[in-house]
Amino acid sequence: MYNQDEFINRFRLPKEAILRLTDDLSNSLGPTTARSHSIPALLQVCTAVRFYATGSFLNTVGDTLGLSKASVSRVVHRVSSTLSDKLPKFPTQPAELNSIKRGFFNVARFPNVIGAIDGTHVRIQAPSDHEHLFVNRKGYHSLNIQAVCDSNLKFLNCVARWPGSCHDSRVLQNSQLYQAFEDGIIDGILLGDSGYPLKPWLLTPFLYPTTPAQRNYNAAHCSTRNTVERAFGVLKRRFHCLHASPASSESEQPEATHKADVPTKRRREKPVYLTDDQQQLLADWLKDHPEIYTKGSRDFKNTERKKRRWEDMAKDLGVSYEELIRWPCHPYKGDALRSPSWGMERMSS
Repeated sequence: MYNQDEFINRFRLPKEAILRLTDDLSNSLGPTTARSHSIPALLQVCTAVRFYATGSFLNTVGDTLGLSKASVSRVVHRVSSTLSDKLPKFPTQPAELNSIKRGFFNVARFPNVIGAIDGTHVRIQAPSDHEHLFVNRKGYHSLNIQAVCDSNLKFLNCVARWPGSCHDSRVLQNSQLYQAFEDGIIDGILLGDSGYPLKPWLLTPFLYPTTPAQRNYNAAHCSTRNTVERAFGVLKRRFHCLHASPASSESEQPEATHKADVPTKRRREKPVYLTDDQQQLLADWLKDHPEIYTKGSRDFKNTERKKRRWEDMAKDLGVSYEELIRWPCHPYKGDALRSPSWGMERMSS
């Protein structure tokens, strides 16, 4: 029997959360017959959560819990389908909306905000039908998932049915949430990035701010909206099935093997891998802090101040400062820039 820490390491959730989840899903997962050897609801939930947490092979998950590969496959599908019927519904009651607005206002004093919206890509295997539609702009097969969250990183709305080639704005315009805001059913505004259209209820940043007021607006907008970026990062770090790290892709295995064959005198430190959303959050942050990578900036040589800012950014990304410095694509290390154009390339992509 695992203790609490061992259980969380394996299932990424505490025991109490697993029990509550089992109670919520027991009516749908419970056996419909009195036959023996049926898989109880608790074991089904543990099996699915173990797969979500590791993203491992079905055989590996089955060996851990004493189930066959076929049983694990059916259980994961059954639990996932049951969970999809319990997706959160966007709040419409004034009391709930006012509570969300207060939470966002406390972040950067941005008023009347009831959600931060963005899309994220979840890697999938290449489907047999309409395969080309699922190839996203980064060249791999994925689903484009739209989500809205509050200031506490709680997801309020989710749309997970569009292929990776679809743009974020198209996903939004074909969602029920879009129609609800257009009809005036929901009172408040959403914050989105520049990929979304500007609406009375959807605010985006200035692409080229020229006045102090516009720069202040962009700073408050970025600080308030990045809650959804952090929510995606936390979700993918907790449930690894949603995030395939670059080290596990087939295209990088030969290079990794070649590097491992080269003898080195110094021990190699394992680099940290950031999700696409974390990389985009870092790029947006660099855009708001040009002194980090602009040598002509007055504060470029103020290494202590820059280090403090990097430490604060590492906390927002959910990694340590040392891990962020070891990131392979990190544009800054020590007193110099390793790749001055990195930030601009990310911002223009």
